Amino acid sequence: MASLSNKIIYILRILIIGVFSVYLSVQTYSWLLSISANQTLMTIIPIVVLLSSSVGLWVISNFLKIFIFQQRGVKGYQLRGKISFYFLLVSIGSIILVGGMMYYLIILIENTFLNRERDISNVLMKNYNEMVELEKQNFERDTLVHVLKNPAQFSVIFKITNDEIKFVKEESGILSGEVLQSEGKIVGFYSSVVRARVTQMFYLGMNHNVSVFHYQKKGLFFVQHVPQYLYRPLEILEESTSNFNSLNNMRDKIQPVTIMALIIFSVPILLAVFFVSQSFARNTTSNIEDIATGTKIIADGNLNYRVKISSRDEIGDLAVNFNKMAQKLKIATEQIKRMERLEAWQEMAKRLAHEVKNPLTPIKLSAERLMYTYGVKTPDEFAKVLDKTVSTVINETQRLETLVNEFSKFARLPYLSITKSDIIAVLHEIGEFFRGAYPDFRLDCECHQPEFFVEFDVNQFKQVVINIITNAIEACTENEKYVKMTTSVNDERIVIAIRDKSGGISQEVQEKMFEPYYTTKASGTGLGLAIAERIILEHGGNLWFETDNEGTVFYLELPIVHDSGHTKGGTSVEEQNTGG
Repeated sequence: MASLSNKIIYILRILIIGVFSVYLSVQTYSWLLSISANQTLMTIIPIVVLLSSSVGLWVISNFLKIFIFQQRGVKGYQLRGKISFYFLLVSIGSIILVGGMMYYLIILIENTFLNRERDISNVLMKNYNEMVELEKQNFERDTLVHVLKNPAQFSVIFKITNDEIKFVKEESGILSGEVLQSEGKIVGFYSSVVRARVTQMFYLGMNHNVSVFHYQKKGLFFVQHVPQYLYRPLEILEESTSNFNSLNNMRDKIQPVTIMALIIFSVPILLAVFFVSQSFARNTTSNIEDIATGTKIIADGNLNYRVKISSRDEIGDLAVNFNKMAQKLKIATEQIKRMERLEAWQEMAKRLAHEVKNPLTPIKLSAERLMYTYGVKTPDEFAKVLDKTVSTVINETQRLETLVNEFSKFARLPYLSITKSDIIAVLHEIGEFFRGAYPDFRLDCECHQPEFFVEFDVNQFKQVVINIITNAIEACTENEKYVKMTTSVNDERIVIAIRDKSGGISQEVQEKMFEPYYTTKASGTGLGLAIAERIILEHGGNLWFETDNEGTVFYLELPIVHDSGHTKGGTSVEEQNTGG
């Protein structure tokens, strides 16, 4: 359910980012269209805006997600989220500060230089316009003088009758053609001018190189070529005025272009900062998470766990010290276990004395009965009592012998005969034995190597493994009949795991698993696991188990190279210290 909701939220986030990015791109295209941008800009800029806004919104959404997760304390995001959040916060703050300063500088430059340039351009345009206007007035005055003194010098003369041009004189086809092409403009112009003026000049043709002079008194229109010194400035003036107006319009677009450029250029920086912060936070917090996981595993009882961190900074030092602490804790725990076992000896001695009294009582009573019947019974009656009494004494003596042997086997320190042998071959041998003895059971043996030599006591190690597998088989009678052995190497120690599917061990039984004389089987003595644990401890190893509702796993850990301080050659440590 949580996975489905996360997918829905992810899809909605992508859709929102996509819709908003497309909207920004369309608005940008409309704005470029309004300012008459060229086709290249109208193609490239919307694409850049689409990509930049998509990436930017994605970074911002992840930024918000990290912020929310680190505020809620979601596992895996609390510390990592804080690092990424502050990293991005500093970066975004820097971008806003630098972008604001750049924007201020651009506006300052615009107000200082562009406005000054605009004022200068206005003055120049005004002066140029006045000069052109002055030249036009001189040209019109000269034209009027020519009309008054010598009108015959004009090659084209016409008049307007009923809004139509009627040529009075037409000696130049070029000029008359220009007049006819602009007939509507000419008629419209002269029909709207103020009648108070005596004369009025109208310019037409390519680059205003033709002029029409209206002499109102005669009602005639005189056509002539405009001198180059006048129509060229007119052309330049019109072109400059158009460009000047376009520049003024573009000036109003500088601020939005500046803001857009700052946003677009900040997106790659934000993207780089986001991935750098994520990588930095992940590299930092992953090591801390490994250490936190190690503390939990050790707190759960697995003192063999070690953190594998090769960092050369303070976190690496923390990992090294953590491993040292775990090793010391393991040694201290083993010592405490041994002390607890020694403290249990008094209780064991009391229990042994109690168990010994049970067979001694019938033996004593049988002997007293035999003495009593010896003088008062007939030989036949005495023989019957003798047979019964001897049988009782023999049975109780055998029970006493079994009890003493089991206690002696547990009480003494094992005599280890350490040899360097292939432990994998020993495990396969034990597996073959159980497959033959229990054909209805499935017993697998998966080893990390075909062969692996370790210094250990082969016979006593077999006793430990056989005891654990036998317990597993007996516990699996009502469940799946399956036992599996695996091997692995961890920190210069080999670990043998024996897994079953017995359905697990109850909590009250777990607490007494290694206690001497505690058993859940009717025919058991309760010394099997206690003896197995003592054998493994004397090898310098460790024995523990993990259980759940599916089954139980026993772990046997042995050092790959046996400690020279332990027993070798059939002599125990205590015998070496006490002289045997």
